[in-house]
Amino acid sequence: MITEERTVHLSQGQLSPYLELIRNTISPSIRASGGRILCLLQGLIGSPSTKLLQMTQYENIGALGNLLKARGPLTGKGIYNPRVYSNTETNILSTERDHTT
Repeated sequence: MITEERTVHLSQGQLSPYLELIRNTISPSIRASGGRILCLLQGLIGSPSTKLLQMTQYENIGALGNLLKARGPLTGKGIYNPRVYSNTETNILSTERDHTT
């Protein structure tokens, strides 16, 4: 199993449009690739309410890779520093940086 940690920084007023993007586009494509969103957290202690943390689990690195190729860069407001971790290793398997505005 592979777990992706994705941190999202949104501009003020962009939470509702981003949640619609998750519901209508991102979540269905993740499920189609064999993945599932474990959680989407907002407003962690000491973090602004515009910062979200999403954890997604995939069957293997191939499923994640296929999804990223098919999806391409995410569109929307301010998505930064997605990191991919393995449940069995502590090393970061890959890193991408996408600054979308």
